[in-house]
Amino acid sequence: MENSSDGLLFDEKARRIILAHYGIQNDPYDDLDSREVSEVTQEPYFTNETLMPMPEKSYAQELLDQPVPLASRIAHLVSYIDIEPSTHGELNTEYSIAKQIGAPVSWVKKRAIEIGIESTPSHFDPDDIPHNIYPSPSLELLREELRWHREIAELDTEVKVGEFGRLLGKTEEWSMKYASELGFVVNYVPSESGGRARMLPRVALGQLRHLILMFPPQDDWLTENEVSLVTGREPEWLASHLGRVGIMTQQRWSSLTGKLLHFYPPDTEEAYLRMKSELPQPAGNWLSAAGIARKLAMTDEWTSARLREINDSTAETRLNDINVPRLHYSPATVAIVEYIAEMAKGVPEIEDWYSVSSLSRAINMSDSWVARRLSYIASVPQLRRDSAYRIFAHYPPEALDELRQIQHVKLSDLRAGNL
Repeated sequence: MENSSDGLLFDEKARRIILAHYGIQNDPYDDLDSREVSEVTQEPYFTNETLMPMPEKSYAQELLDQPVPLASRIAHLVSYIDIEPSTHGELNTEYSIAKQIGAPVSWVKKRAIEIGIESTPSHFDPDDIPHNIYPSPSLELLREELRWHREIAELDTEVKVGEFGRLLGKTEEWSMKYASELGFVVNYVPSESGGRARMLPRVALGQLRHLILMFPPQDDWLTENEVSLVTGREPEWLASHLGRVGIMTQQRWSSLTGKLLHFYPPDTEEAYLRMKSELPQPAGNWLSAAGIARKLAMTDEWTSARLREINDSTAETRLNDINVPRLHYSPATVAIVEYIAEMAKGVPEIEDWYSVSSLSRAINMSDSWVARRLSYIASVPQLRRDSAYRIFAHYPPEALDELRQIQHVKLSDLRAGNL
């Protein structure tokens, strides 16, 4: 190990891992012989106490670990190349593709596998030469791959940011932004004009192209705001309702801002109109069970119980005030429930009166024992309501004393009138 000016010890392997992670290309320690550094001492620079966790990968860095979807790769290609099936009667084999694009057959087969093109073995070659049939647009995809790799191979190890924009079809700002998210650092070098030129490593080009190809271009897809303006619906409502009919957003590169945004497919407006025609009508003056409960200042449980008792067959599914389908009840049904509520509110509260169950608990006898003897006491039941406006028969306070007076009298004697 070799001591730096601030007294730290540098392990060569650890140092290079850190530099590679942060995309640092010009390393001031590159002139050191790694053998000289490692021969000084084998004491590790990082210990369990001083080892710092590496930063988590950015979203852009995570995308590098994922293969580019073939459909997305084709979507970028068709935006500027007219792809048509072969009109010369020649099948796309590895040999015909290699001949047309000027590449080795081995490269065609290898690169086709790498970008996800699936070929079909053919056994009908007149010369009995085994080959594979490649689907359209394999020829155009592989020609574009070869063009890209040949153009990149001619560049220096560091490339001007402006050249990044030209090669990628993006702005310089876009190139620097996403290069930074990938961990690359812009290097400023003196330019011929006397200023400083912004440079990025050539290797960043391939990684940035990977990011671009991961998602299709916008094409004629619609932004969430555009669909919201056309339909007059909030984005949250659209996401919920359109998703139910299979209309989902997709991440694409915005042609206006270059940002990665969510877009709706071109036929979203037509799908919305179809969905709208199938949606229930607005509630109007119809009310849901919750709406009736609020109107009458009654509990949801009480209102639902009354609606079950009424068993209204005219109830309909309609849209509530936030455009969510819910079961609603007609004004006539609401009037019936309102009448029942007014009656319930006119019933006296329980206060200190007893139900059969409360009498049973008070006298420590069963409900059936109490029920069989209630006809032999003088107290008469009345309808009383609890705090939830549930109405039951209740007995006055003196009923408890009357039951206690006959508690030890046999039921047969009560029936015979022998007290």
